[in-house]
Amino acid sequence: MIYISVAFKEEAKPLLQQWQFQRDKRAPCTLYAARHIYLLITQMGPTNARHALETLLHYRPPQPGDCFINFGICAAPDSYALGTVLRCNHLTYHNQSLRLDTKTTCTLQMYDSPCNIVQPHAVDMESFILFQHALPHFSQCFCIKVVSDHFQPETVRKRTIAPLLQHGVAALKEIIHEYRHCDRS
Repeated sequence: MIYISVAFKEEAKPLLQQWQFQRDKRAPCTLYAARHIYLLITQMGPTNARHALETLLHYRPPQPGDCFINFGICAAPDSYALGTVLRCNHLTYHNQSLRLDTKTTCTLQMYDSPCNIVQPHAVDMESFILFQHALPHFSQCFCIKVVSDHFQPETVRKRTIAPLLQHGVAALKEIIHEYRHCDRS
């Protein structure tokens, strides 16, 4: 199975349109299911993300070989154009650090709230906590972020999130294709 997490419904929209997800109304979290894919909506922030993922892991425990992907928006320096897709492999939070794969060299720093002070790296509010809890349970983990703003969170609008994320759906589909191909080998 592939487990995908997003922070909020607007980030889920392009995925809900791409695959034929059905809401799992029995789930103790906001969960959608399609063939071989679970889509979890965590809500914003590290506390919500941790709670939602822990709930999902208890409700639908991963099996050996399962894959976890965090997908969504992030703030980034203006050297990245809006809509740029980042495949992040180095995650930081305070003085802690996690590494995912070695194919990329993009750093993503997690903050507890929206960041309006320019940082040297991309920033989000859920990634580090999600991967801190996911890494022990999944064979493969990926973090795909799309630049939504340049540390101006007040400029992000609901109506612009789904169109921005369309750029990232292609990267997400590539990962899913690679995972399914490797899984069948």
